[in-house]
Amino acid sequence: MPQATLIGYRGVGKTSVASGLAEMLGCGWCDCDVELERRLGRTIAQIIAADGEAAFRDAEQRLLAELLPEFEGVVATGGGVVLREANREQLATHGPARWSGSRQTPPPFVSGLPPTRRPPRGGPV
Repeated sequence: MPQATLIGYRGVGKTSVASGLAEMLGCGWCDCDVELERRLGRTIAQIIAADGEAAFRDAEQRLLAELLPEFEGVVATGGGVVLREANREQLATHGPARWSGSRQTPPPFVSGLPPTRRPPRGGPV
């Protein structure tokens, strides 16, 4: 079970917080979006463009169901992970889930980042 699972809007710093928290705790960490891209061999934008958002969310749900019972580090989830009830149940069952950031007040370093390669929910790919 993870020591902490981070949830929050896209771009609020979950990955950065996960990395720092894992270092403080002396454990590993996993970014779910990066892990999905690694496993599927495509970017999230490519997955959604080719297979649709539902297929991407299915893969995300499978990854979460696999990681949460076994992974003992810090997990940074994708911004839309809480859209599915099954994911919310997994998060509630397996360790503490912590909200990272605020949509209204993103960390200062986020505002200067180049556009992400991940499409916004419901937006163009």
